[in-house]
Amino acid sequence: MGITTCYCALCSGPATECSVGSTAPGALEWRRKRVARKRKLFMETGRYPSRYGTDDDWDEEELRDEYDVNEGGWTKHDENYAYDPELVSEETLLKETGAVLLTYLYLDVLPCFRGFISGPGWALDHMVEIQVEIGDGIYLGGDNPVFPFHFECFCVLAWALDHETDSNNLDRTVLYEVMKEFSQVYHHLELDYGQIQGPEQDWYSVPGEEYVVTDPLIDETDFLRELVTRNTFKHAPRDNDIQKHVVDDPFDKIPFDILYNILSWLPGSSICALSKASWAVTRATRYNAFWKQLLAQEMEWLWEINDILNEDAGEASDAEADNDDNDDSGGEGRFVIPADLGLKRLYLYLDEKTTPSYAMDAEFMGLGNRRRIWRPCQQLAEVYFKKLKQKSADAVEGARE
Repeated sequence: MGITTCYCALCSGPATECSVGSTAPGALEWRRKRVARKRKLFMETGRYPSRYGTDDDWDEEELRDEYDVNEGGWTKHDENYAYDPELVSEETLLKETGAVLLTYLYLDVLPCFRGFISGPGWALDHMVEIQVEIGDGIYLGGDNPVFPFHFECFCVLAWALDHETDSNNLDRTVLYEVMKEFSQVYHHLELDYGQIQGPEQDWYSVPGEEYVVTDPLIDETDFLRELVTRNTFKHAPRDNDIQKHVVDDPFDKIPFDILYNILSWLPGSSICALSKASWAVTRATRYNAFWKQLLAQEMEWLWEINDILNEDAGEASDAEADNDDNDDSGGEGRFVIPADLGLKRLYLYLDEKTTPSYAMDAEFMGLGNRRRIWRPCQQLAEVYFKKLKQKSADAVEGARE
């Protein structure tokens, strides 16, 4: 087997440059039609588009004469492995030179190890050599693995571990041990990176997967502030009380506070499914306070929207359905949350639009990638906190001896 391209341990994205397609009108049209057709087929069949194409006449026709040079100097072959130039740019791409390393550090001559983070590094000639700037320690070499990752991805991990976007409070040694547990495969961690096709022996820039290399730290505050003012998210009138028509609803027998607590443990998709089957659940989830709590719980990675919803100092009573925490007490230059904002509608919309997916909407690509990266970060966080707790317990036990 040949040498493998260097990949980020947190997002499985490349530490090398991506291929960006031609801006020639013909190239843009050809690539976008191909992506649109694959997207349509994906939505109809549920089968994720393969970068190798599909076994149908359309695919054969689209790739006919793929090596011929067209007007503008582009070929179908090149465009089939290149991103849309209007969807990726220097401003939105992950910084390839932002990859850093996490590894052990020997202290003096003692068999004592400590994790450290290097400065920015560059993989040369397919990982034959890595050059890094000095960070918070000096790497002396050894047989232990090192874990490269984008700075932006590490900020997402830091938020998952400590609700901060820097690493000052993280235990690097514990984090290294956690990553090592997931590193049974030599070129990536055994984590859920999502359904992406780019990371193989070499990185493939797959049209339709531009979101995978989009910077997850792009500040979406202004975009989300505009979003919540749209009429689409005005709360609907209260549903008519159909209690008298309910024949048998087991959830109706559960006290409201207990039902509320049960629902707070469920993902939004399950709550919506239950609402369709139970009037008691529908009634219990009509209030904005419930959906605000769910946004904070299920979309912890979407810190901008939670900050926006918390900007309001005054909160209305939960007794008013779909209309709490929307009153603003004033303040020049302060963003005012619409009084008729329905958080249920907002939650369902954001849940759908930020789901990492092939050919997802351009305006949600950064958030989609952040959400994708959040999954492996959560897997690491679960083990990290267990090990951190055990380390603290061992330290206490050692102090007693």
